[in-house]
Amino acid sequence: MPYLFKLSRRMARTRAALVLAAAAAAACESADLLPSSPQKLELATTAGTIGTVSDLRVTAASDTSLTIAFTAVDDSAGLGATYEVRYALSPIAWGSALTVARGTCVAPLGSAIESTKSCTILGLTPAKQYDVQLVAFSGTPNLNAVFGGLSNVATASTTATPAAPATVLLQEAFEDASFTARGWYDNTALAITTSQHIVGSTSALEVHFPVGATTPTWGGTARRAFLGTETVYLGYWVKYSSNWVGSGRAYHPHEFMLLTNEDAAYTGPSFTHLATYVEENYQNGGIPVLAMQDGANIDQAQIGRDLTTISENRGAAGCNGNTDGYTTDCYQASGVYVNAKTWQAVQPSFLPSSGTGYKGDWHFVEAYFKLNSIQNGKGVADGIVRYWFDRQLVIEHTNVLLRTGAHPTMKFNQLLIGPYIGDGSPVDQTMWVDNLTVGDGRIETPTVPSVASVTVTPASASVPVGGTVGLGVTLKDVSDNILPPQAVTWTSSNTAVATVSGSGVASGRSTGSATITATSGEARGTATLTVTAIPPGTVGDLAVAAKTDTSVTLSFTEVNDGTGQPASYDIRSAVGSLSWGSASDIGRGTCTGALAGTAIGAKRACTVSGLVAGTDYQFQLIAFRGTLNVNAVFGALSNVAAGTTAVAAVPAGPPGAVGDLAVAAKTDTSVTLSFTEVNDGTGQPASYDIRSAVGSLSWGSASDIGRGTCTGALAGT
Repeated sequence: MPYLFKLSRRMARTRAALVLAAAAAAACESADLLPSSPQKLELATTAGTIGTVSDLRVTAASDTSLTIAFTAVDDSAGLGATYEVRYALSPIAWGSALTVARGTCVAPLGSAIESTKSCTILGLTPAKQYDVQLVAFSGTPNLNAVFGGLSNVATASTTATPAAPATVLLQEAFEDASFTARGWYDNTALAITTSQHIVGSTSALEVHFPVGATTPTWGGTARRAFLGTETVYLGYWVKYSSNWVGSGRAYHPHEFMLLTNEDAAYTGPSFTHLATYVEENYQNGGIPVLAMQDGANIDQAQIGRDLTTISENRGAAGCNGNTDGYTTDCYQASGVYVNAKTWQAVQPSFLPSSGTGYKGDWHFVEAYFKLNSIQNGKGVADGIVRYWFDRQLVIEHTNVLLRTGAHPTMKFNQLLIGPYIGDGSPVDQTMWVDNLTVGDGRIETPTVPSVASVTVTPASASVPVGGTVGLGVTLKDVSDNILPPQAVTWTSSNTAVATVSGSGVASGRSTGSATITATSGEARGTATLTVTAIPPGTVGDLAVAAKTDTSVTLSFTEVNDGTGQPASYDIRSAVGSLSWGSASDIGRGTCTGALAGTAIGAKRACTVSGLVAGTDYQFQLIAFRGTLNVNAVFGALSNVAAGTTAVAAVPAGPPGAVGDLAVAAKTDTSVTLSFTEVNDGTGQPASYDIRSAVGSLSWGSASDIGRGTCTGALAGT
């Protein structure tokens, strides 16, 4: 019996092993699921099967890592499965693929069901394409693990090994006027302003051109030296006034220049061994421009002759031939020949109207120059010029000749801020510059998409009609870190209620509510602006514009009713001095009743009729909104306007005839006459000629009165 018992147990174990092996083979169908097949595989219980990941994806890549993500699946017991992740250079074969050994994807990797799981594979080779795959399981690998199916394959490439970071050579934030202390020279009187600046800054450089000016109000070129470099980068923020038109011509204004160690500290910029320019030319929009001059290199005795295959002692920007094929210019100035080579963007970037690219908003400009190489003593056209507008590349040329073989040790070493309009500014206009950087390569700054959130402060504000409030923004990344300044665009949801400037100053226009939105890249934040009513405006220029014998025409400038609409007007008059409470409403003419407004700021006229000729009148009005005697809201009383109506006009005719001349009294030596005065025929009192005679009177022979009060031409009264 003991023997039989042992034999039965051995047979039972053999049968169980066969069953399990068959089940494992049926479930897996692959001998290379793991590097070494599990010694014992168990099928999922009736509680469920192991899930299969079907959305494996690569979400990020660096030069040595890949980050993957997927949706976690069931482990067959209602719990989150664990995972083994493998990778290989494309294409992947699971059996020979490498199990992740570095990073957060090292097995086992567990997660809650249906959550998004993310992990990173480290130790990869730069610039290679990898396939990644995983399998979900429960239990312990090589012991009792139960596996789901293999996931989909996710493919991605690691990035190239990053270049060494660029070195910052010069930075200028324009936060104060201590330019000399920071190394600026030649002109240190640059103007700064606190009214315009980028977010996060407190002030900016102001470049103001009055009409006709060739240089800004603060004068000529400001310079600052930096460590010499064959590759130079310039980055800055810039904004132009809404009326900016630049030079109004196909050339100028100059803005920024980069010079080299081939010239002295105060040389140039127009006649040097090399000066490169970063600017824009405004032609119904600002067109980005890069340019160069090297007039000091020109062989003045060989103007117009192609020296490109003869001599390296020549101009690279024109006058002595053209190596790289870009358009050059050669012209005389101050008795010598100078040259120029220019590269322009294909279309304007600084646009004239509000919206993306509006010149009146802040924009980030970047420029890059790389000196061409010199081989066997000759300049090779492999120099580089680039221009970025808001991080979008708009100019790029990689086959440029910036120097000849005569200047093998040339290096950029000087920045000039030199705004200049040669023919004079056509209008009064301004540009502003903030946070300027010079480096030996492109300085990486946070890109617009790195802004994850925009917070506008205050979140809500209230202003009266005509009032303003300054809004600020805080920009943060996905980790809630505050970011350095970025370009922000401001908009209003209802410009009839409120408008907002490019610097975030909101203005109330009429009563109501508007949402003010600040946008940076893909992120945006909002604030609510409530515009409240104020008392109606006060008319201060009421005047008598015209008058007749029975009417007076009044004029005045219309005012706001306090809600952003034209006010209505109540007009009154009085004979002599006017007191508002006892003054009469206008009964006749076009000034009667509640005179409705037409347009704020418009010159308005109306007529008061039915007046008495030759009479002194005074007039006054008050602006209001609403309905008189119901819900009217009034402003203050206007000034008082006074005027006298004209005397009634009478058609001219002969003077009247006196018909009641009589002797009213007499003495021994005098007679007193009396009569009723008459019209002189024009509506005025007549004058009188009185004569006398002894006995019978004949007018022609009668005598003028010589004594008494009836003498001469007796004036009427």
